[in-house]
Amino acid sequence: IAGCPKLKMIGVFGVGYDAVHMSSCRARGIKVSNTPDVLTDDVADIAVAMLLALVRQVGPAEDWVRSGDWAAKGMFPLTRKVSGTRAGILGLGRIGSAIARRLQGFGMEIAYSARGPKPGAEGWTFVPDAVELAKRSDHLFVALAATAETRHIVNAKVLEALGPEGTVINISR
Repeated sequence: IAGCPKLKMIGVFGVGYDAVHMSSCRARGIKVSNTPDVLTDDVADIAVAMLLALVRQVGPAEDWVRSGDWAAKGMFPLTRKVSGTRAGILGLGRIGSAIARRLQGFGMEIAYSARGPKPGAEGWTFVPDAVELAKRSDHLFVALAATAETRHIVNAKVLEALGPEGTVINISR
């Protein structure tokens, strides 16, 4: 900001503007804008794609086929299904809600943790504690803003509660 004396506006290509020194902008009359909700659906789509790729072992299965191992060693090992499993969503803002709506199509049981129960989350279970959320989940989606308050919210206790078969999809921003 100091190196741009004629700066009039900062446009952040993303949701937040936590990386912008706002007091400097206010002092100089610099306008700041961001793009909330522009990528919500895209991020939710990718989160679900990551879940499917991890649980169904899409990458290793492709490697198996391309390497020719199927001819020498037989079929790729069976994987777990996603449909009918339990999803926990840590952070039910715009992106967390979009993820939950997509997971409903898989017949998943959905629980979430946030500061409090959310309107519009009827049919989903509110669980106030991250460890308890992990205990009741097969897959844990972390959809939180990366702040001092959320730092280390997913820790050894949460991972232990999720168990060795659990899946973590981290899309924190």
